[in-house]
Amino acid sequence: MVDVLIVDDEPRTVRGLAETIPWRELGVVEVSTASNGREAIEALRLKSAKILLTDIRMPRMDGLELSRAVAAEYPDTRIIFMSAHSDFAYAKAALSVGAVDYILKPIDSGEVIDVIDRVVAMVRGTDEPVGSVTGPDGHAAVPDPPGEGDRPIAGPRPEKAVPTDKRVIRDIKRFVDENLSRPIGLQEVADAVHLSPAYTSAMFRKECGTTLVAYITNQKIDRAAEWIRLRDYYTVSELSERLGFSDYRYFTRVFKRQRGVTPTQFAREMHGQ
Repeated sequence: MVDVLIVDDEPRTVRGLAETIPWRELGVVEVSTASNGREAIEALRLKSAKILLTDIRMPRMDGLELSRAVAAEYPDTRIIFMSAHSDFAYAKAALSVGAVDYILKPIDSGEVIDVIDRVVAMVRGTDEPVGSVTGPDGHAAVPDPPGEGDRPIAGPRPEKAVPTDKRVIRDIKRFVDENLSRPIGLQEVADAVHLSPAYTSAMFRKECGTTLVAYITNQKIDRAAEWIRLRDYYTVSELSERLGFSDYRYFTRVFKRQRGVTPTQFAREMHGQ
C-alpha cells in the first residue's frame, strides 16, 4: 500500500495534483495534502506516507526543514521536491536531504506521472516502474488488449570541468536514443554525462524547453510509432516490452496520451486494418 502526502502553500497546485494525476493507476491508494511543513508533520503523525511530494519555499516550515524532520522520523519515506527555482543551489540543497527527485514548476503532469511511477516502484522494492523492457519474437498483428484502456539521488558531485551545455545535451540525447529498449532513469543519465541528477535535469529543461522525463517518453513513443508504420511490430505487450515498459496497459495509456489513439488504433490508421 502506497500513500502520498502533497505539501504546498499554493492551493491551486495542491488541488491540481490531487485531482488530475491518476493516482490509483500508479498504485497510490490515498493522497493527503498540507499547506506547509508544520501541517505536514501533524498529518504524518496521524498517518505516515510512503511518498512526500513537497514544495521547497513555504511559510512557517519550508520543504527543506520538513524533509530533514521526515528523514529523521520516517526514514523510509521517499521525498520528491517541487520548485520554481532551477538554480543549482536549490537542487544541491534538495540532494543534501536525500530527495529522490526534483520537479521544476510550472508542473508538467506527464513528468509527475513518470516520477511517481518510478518512486512507487522504489517503495515496492523494484527499480522497474509500474510501466517499465525487452525483446522481440516474431511478427503478429497488434491485437486489442483486454479492456485496452532510480534509485535515490546520490549526493551532489562537484560540477567541475563541466563541458559545454550543447555538448552535454548532445550526449544525453545520444545516450537516451541508444537505450530506448529498457527503462532509463535520471540517475543513470546523469551518471553517463558525469553530472549530478538535479543539475542534469535543470540544464536539460533550460536548453531544450522540456523535461528529460518527457523527452525520454516522447522518444519511446516515436520509436513505437515508427515500428508500427514499418510493420516492424508485435503484439501490444511485446511492443511495450521492446521499449522498456513492463506493463502493456501503462504503455497503451502513454501512447494514447502522446498520439491521441491507442497503438492498435494507430496501426489500423496506418495500414487500414
